[in-house]
Amino acid sequence: MTGFVLSACGEAGPTAWFTLAMPAIERPAMTDYGVPTEPAGALDWSWGRERMVASRNYWVVTVSGSGEPFATPVWGVWLDDPEGFWFGCSPNAAKVRHLATNPQVTVMADSTVEVVSVHGIGTSVGTHRAAVEAMLPKYWKPEEFEVSREFLAGNAMVHVRPTRAYAIIETDEDFSAKATRWVW
Repeated sequence: MTGFVLSACGEAGPTAWFTLAMPAIERPAMTDYGVPTEPAGALDWSWGRERMVASRNYWVVTVSGSGEPFATPVWGVWLDDPEGFWFGCSPNAAKVRHLATNPQVTVMADSTVEVVSVHGIGTSVGTHRAAVEAMLPKYWKPEEFEVSREFLAGNAMVHVRPTRAYAIIETDEDFSAKATRWVW
């Protein structure tokens, strides 16, 4: 898939979203750790995507206007259309304020053994129906869906459009052999 498509963004109103092509597979600049420069043996993006979809908890890192990093755990979902990570928070949260001045954001899945770190551009929107509906069965019981849907609808949804991502498997046999960088 190449180029981009325009689509609506739920209740937030019409917004242009990019549908991204599959990322290029590269190696991170880590030759001092024995990581090869050639992409042979690197992980396919499907490996990273699987971990972003399956993770229950994530870390989000934003940067304040004064340059101070801000890391916080969030619940969220990885969606394919538009591709990227979605999480909800208060419209007044520090994350939202930070993204208004510096949209650079990093999201990490919760594993520290099969590490996936996605860097991208964060955009706060009023809400996004597909993200809300994907979060419901991931975090709540069916009898909690209605009240949880209302709760999420009252919050900001943040979309993180990936620009690059990194994977490291923290085992002796895979660390250098599998270290990967994906670039969109």
